Amino acid sequence: MLERLSLEEALLRHTQDNWIVIGAHDVWPPKYLRPQLPGSSSDNDPTEGLLLPEYIVSGKQDDDDNDNKKNKSRKLNTDCMIVMGIGGKPDRLLNIDNVVQDNVLVVKRFSGGGTVVMDHNSFWTTLIGRTNDFPSVEPYPRSIMEWSADAVFGSAFDKLTRMTSTTATTQTNKKHGMDPPPGSVKTLIMDTKSCSPTENVGKVLSFPNRNKSPKMDASIVQDIPKFSLRENDYVLGGQFKMGGNAQSIVKGGWLHHTSFLWDYDETNMESYLKLPDKRPEYRDSRSHRDFLVPLSRYYGKSYTPFVRSIREACEASFGDLHDTHLPTVLNNVIDKDLGGMEAWFAKSRTRIVRNLQL
Repeated sequence: MLERLSLEEALLRHTQDNWIVIGAHDVWPPKYLRPQLPGSSSDNDPTEGLLLPEYIVSGKQDDDDNDNKKNKSRKLNTDCMIVMGIGGKPDRLLNIDNVVQDNVLVVKRFSGGGTVVMDHNSFWTTLIGRTNDFPSVEPYPRSIMEWSADAVFGSAFDKLTRMTSTTATTQTNKKHGMDPPPGSVKTLIMDTKSCSPTENVGKVLSFPNRNKSPKMDASIVQDIPKFSLRENDYVLGGQFKMGGNAQSIVKGGWLHHTSFLWDYDETNMESYLKLPDKRPEYRDSRSHRDFLVPLSRYYGKSYTPFVRSIREACEASFGDLHDTHLPTVLNNVIDKDLGGMEAWFAKSRTRIVRNLQL
């Protein structure tokens, strides 16, 4: 996740291209960065920005030493990571005692926005545009959000709802011994944890032919709440938030990234996050449990169809897309132009938070 944030900022600041970056990521360990525990020794001195906080305890304690039992070695929590906006205040947004007790890493990303608990079920989407290429999009957060909801995600969720409805109808037909829906075709969809939807081995799924739509179960469509933009949030059914948005705007370009909650652990949200002082009116004082909703509740466990729906929505809005692979991007942008991931991370604005009291 650290590397994903670093890559996004590099693409925004050090290329002139437009980018769509999508994928899900493991929390830990990073592949191209080498964070160090406090007090650990290393032949290579890490950059200052890669030192982990003091509350991540290192060194094994003697279990027979009663004074040290409660402080014995604890590993970094690899189940989740807390990501804050660049201006976030930990003491106002986090239940710090719980964060420290559970050894959860806190990171400030280079963009604005709020605070979210991320895990391997979070689905990341990033749109990077150049103002000359998108003259109708004013380089301000609200304009970018409205454009993204209209040109990309509104269409993507409409497509995803139709896919989900068709899949449910197909499963019902199979259950009753009926043939697959007419006009269906087999399409290769990539299910990957990379930054590109075309890197790893894919799965073969059945989707309706664009020119032949099978009859759908109307009740299934009605049961899926409609996507919309409300205030600064993507919501389902007008009431339930299912993703966090943030923007970064530079001269000549902008970035809009979203962490969609495909699924999440409700306990983590309630344990680590305070109810923010600034919150949208429609939320009122609802708890995280009553305010958030996982997309898997309506669209199933696999986010693979979502990848397809986003791609089709982007093709409809932007025309042909050029696929690339993560190793190619790392080589051409990070390694050749910026001296490697660790050298770039030291210069980037994404930071590990080592003092939660500030």
